[in-house]
Amino acid sequence: MKESVYVSAVVYLNRMKGFTEYIEKLDNALNMYFTNAEIIIVNNGEGEFDSILQSKTEHLSSEIIVVNMPWKQDVEKAMFAGIDAAVGDFIFEIETPVFHYNDNIFHDMYKKAVAGGFDIYSANSAKGGIFSRLFYNIIRKISYLNIDLQTEEIRLVSRRVLNRVRDSSQKVKYRKMLYALSGLKYGTMNFEPLFKVKRHDPRGFLGRLDMGINILILFSYIGTQISALFSFIFIIIFILFTAYTLYYYFVFGNVAEGWTTLVILLSFGFSGIFFILGILGKYLSLLLIEKQQKPYIVNNVRKIEKK
Repeated sequence: MKESVYVSAVVYLNRMKGFTEYIEKLDNALNMYFTNAEIIIVNNGEGEFDSILQSKTEHLSSEIIVVNMPWKQDVEKAMFAGIDAAVGDFIFEIETPVFHYNDNIFHDMYKKAVAGGFDIYSANSAKGGIFSRLFYNIIRKISYLNIDLQTEEIRLVSRRVLNRVRDSSQKVKYRKMLYALSGLKYGTMNFEPLFKVKRHDPRGFLGRLDMGINILILFSYIGTQISALFSFIFIIIFILFTAYTLYYYFVFGNVAEGWTTLVILLSFGFSGIFFILGILGKYLSLLLIEKQQKPYIVNNVRKIEKK
């Protein structure tokens, strides 16, 4: 018996090879277990794709919608463009369009999410790369959010989560952290993949590094803690250098005129400057990020008409 619910699947187009075959398998898996389904394809500046989809997907049961980005943008922003176009009660998020799982995985995720009262539910098959695991471990230790981040293959989110995230003032769109920030229940399941898939992150190393720094600043107190630490170090250096200068002045006495005062003032001034610059840098970066109004730019959203 099918589930009487409207589900959406937002799929990120990161490779042309085998993509239409994946959409066909996804359509079959969704319509096997759900009464109503739609598939939103996010074309992140990969060129004209609508004509190919028109001939390949006109026989599918699901509604097919293509969100075309005018140029390649950040993956998180592109996925949010697709999520905003979705109208389902539950949304599946898929960034790696390779069907290396069984057809019933989407139904299993939905049943477990509903039975356990989870608004966010993910399916995982691998531990992720060494750098991903290291980053997630750092986040677990220093973030004020209580969440066990890990590499995810598919994520299911409810409409309630999306409504809460949209009301959030956060403009840095890293979905894992924003969903955790919603305060709603988060669940995971593991599955055995049918074959191994080499994950490809279009962000590249520098893109992932930049996103990681933004996440560390926004979802932890590491920025102010580092500023405070360096300020404390310079204050200690100022105290020690001042003590040494006074000791040298009173014990030896043969110092250049004004040298003692100059050194004390410079030490105090530099410690104060580093402290102020650290605090200002923290707040300026946050203000700049929070004032960005539009998280993504869409060229057009087209519904693939069926003949």
